[in-house]
Amino acid sequence: MKPNLKQSVIEHLESVRLDDARLDELEALQRMPSARSWWRNRTLQLFAAACLLVAVVVNWLPLEQPDLLDAIAEEAVMNHLAQTPLEVHGTTVAELDGHFDQLGFRLVEPLAPADGGRLLGGRYCSLQGVTAAQLRRHDAQGRTQNLYQVPYQPASMGELPDPALGEQPRTLQVRGLNVDLWVEHGLLFALTRD
Repeated sequence: MKPNLKQSVIEHLESVRLDDARLDELEALQRMPSARSWWRNRTLQLFAAACLLVAVVVNWLPLEQPDLLDAIAEEAVMNHLAQTPLEVHGTTVAELDGHFDQLGFRLVEPLAPADGGRLLGGRYCSLQGVTAAQLRRHDAQGRTQNLYQVPYQPASMGELPDPALGEQPRTLQVRGLNVDLWVEHGLLFALTRD
């Protein structure tokens, strides 16, 4: 008589069955971490620590970027020294405002510094690649001043004084000239003077 298939399978499986000691040994090996998984875990831990260190250092650094303010002051002085001819003449900001329709903002009569200067006119220019207004005037002694107005970007320019809050402009010296920097009405002002 032929053996039953089911019975044959059972007999075969019992013949290849592991004894309890060997089974316990294999289960213990399975629970033990391998060198490769330890290395992966260690690498991930080091990577996470490095990311945390970078995040702490970035947050610790000051947000103000004086290099950008220095570059703005340098460019304002360069424009001041070039004395490029004015595109429009006028003695009030209101007279000049209609000419500057490409700015994306309206010209503002600044609060600071008020030294009794006389407005002569203005022209388009740029400060750090951003279209700006350059307004030329003479102070009470007849010395040339250039007042620049450009949109203020606090994230890249840092905190600047606001005369509306009683703060004095920040003064930088570039090529022997003073450059006053401040913020009013969402605009950065730079004033160069001889």
